[in-house]
Amino acid sequence: MPRLFRALATLGPILVLLAISIPPIFAGVERGRGYSDQVNYHERIIRAFSEQWPSPDLSDYPGVMTPLYHLLLAAAHRHVTADLAWLQLAASVFGPLLVLIVSLAVGRKARPALALAVVLPLACSMYVWDSTTYLLPDNMAWAMTAGILGLVMTSRPCSPPRVALRLGLIGVVLALLIATRQSGIWLAAAVWAWAFLGDDPDEQTLAGSLVTPRPRVARTLAAIAATLPAFAVLGWFFSHWGGRFQPPMWDQWYARAWNASAIPFVLALFSLYSAFFAGFWLPAAVAIVRRRPVLVAAAAAFTALAAAIPPSDYSIEMGRYGAIWSVADKFPIVGGRSFFMVGLSLLAGPILLAWAAALPYRPRWIFLAVLAAFSATQLKNPYLYQRYAEPLLLILLPMAASLIPHHGHRSLIPRDPALPAFGSPVANLAAGLATPLRYAGPIFLAIVLALMGLQTMRTAVRPVILPEGSIGNPPRATPKAPGPPPVSTGDVQPTLAR
Repeated sequence: MPRLFRALATLGPILVLLAISIPPIFAGVERGRGYSDQVNYHERIIRAFSEQWPSPDLSDYPGVMTPLYHLLLAAAHRHVTADLAWLQLAASVFGPLLVLIVSLAVGRKARPALALAVVLPLACSMYVWDSTTYLLPDNMAWAMTAGILGLVMTSRPCSPPRVALRLGLIGVVLALLIATRQSGIWLAAAVWAWAFLGDDPDEQTLAGSLVTPRPRVARTLAAIAATLPAFAVLGWFFSHWGGRFQPPMWDQWYARAWNASAIPFVLALFSLYSAFFAGFWLPAAVAIVRRRPVLVAAAAAFTALAAAIPPSDYSIEMGRYGAIWSVADKFPIVGGRSFFMVGLSLLAGPILLAWAAALPYRPRWIFLAVLAAFSATQLKNPYLYQRYAEPLLLILLPMAASLIPHHGHRSLIPRDPALPAFGSPVANLAAGLATPLRYAGPIFLAIVLALMGLQTMRTAVRPVILPEGSIGNPPRATPKAPGPPPVSTGDVQPTLAR
């Protein structure tokens, strides 16, 4: 019976995803952002590579990402079937694979019912749906990302042969990921952190981590070596594209070198989704507020200031539109700074401290390394679409949640002897609410995401089809018609920008 429950918990989110994303393939639904990207970009790349087989031209094509996904589908198009629906069905496997990998990683540590609850939001994300229904490479890249995160978050360095085996596997997957989505290079930082952080009792403190015994140095050097193929793949494309990180035809779109608005973007999304996982970090949050109030205030001030420096208002020209940016546009904006985005960012500091306090030692620092490395990568992204960050958070937060024991860890907040042993009424209330919130929060988030996705699907319109050889123009604002602007819940490119 326990095996049956675990199997149902693993398959449940996959069935939800398939029930929503597969019918539109058979129905031939041709509307929405996903279909727009398929018909204007990815389908054309696949057909072009198929016609050029076995020597496709990778020097310039109408796609921003590296081409492994398109090469796989081009091979299928060339040698198996040219029918679009069958290609969509074949490519849809990456969606269930992504959810399966996360379910297995979470299920290693969590009970079946809890694993089901925390993975459901990922299966209900419209960005995962779109990439399951249409020919989009996102799910393939996220599946490999989830596989690496599952290894580094839920496993630990053990005997040298096993470490070597895992690093070899990680190195292969990371290289394939970079051949699919070059921006995934940030995962190398998570791999290095996994190897650097030891598992001996004397290494379970920050001071212990700064000691560099021979095994630690050997593991870290091996991890760096394992990630070198990924950097080699990235370097090859960088050279092949003439010193660019994307094909040359996208120069006009990617003219901006840096985008500091990524800071409030990532912080706001982190706070927003973490709120639904409060059952895992709430007791630690109450404890750290009582024991380290100055630290909490400093963290809140730091993240709020970091978010207030760059602009955070809705702007089509600057790539800040769709999803969370549309919500931010409804709140007061002063000097190009959104109260909504800065307010969520202010909460991000204390929430991040609470996650860190609740997590065991090793996953804590890997968790922080993942967020820092991903955020740094987003600084190079001129278009801050929610689909670039939401799936990662819905992968990372469930994995972190599965590692938090019922009463959490407290190494970041050692007990003050002056405090009472049994805590305050607020602490007792937080502890009492934690268990139901662990289930209710993620399930409620899944329902909200599903309703938003279904509404977006219902109101989606047929996109503008670009001429062959065109990738359109960078997004630009157009004069607003009288009356309130429509609310967008998806990252749909403005029609007039095409």
